[in-house]
Amino acid sequence: MLRRVNREICREFKVSENKLYQVKRGEENMPRNLAITIARELSGLRMPEIAERYKIASYRTVGTICYRFNERMKRDKNLLKIYNTIKGICSQRRT
Repeated sequence: MLRRVNREICREFKVSENKLYQVKRGEENMPRNLAITIARELSGLRMPEIAERYKIASYRTVGTICYRFNERMKRDKNLLKIYNTIKGICSQRRT
């Protein structure tokens, strides 16, 4: 599931998968935040597991990222559209 989420986000934002694991304090990484939010909703993994996979020191950060991302989607309809598109693709079963 996470591979599919990462692949779709990289395709949409035209970034390498490494970008999803990079952290720069004070600099927003929208593809990473989107990947973490969708992973939390679709993967069934707990926050500590998501934190480990995205190289985040504290699982609490996962919750903060998801909360802030959801708040941002309330204000940014374009971001909401991207989110819904990628979430829809990732939640479809492969046939």
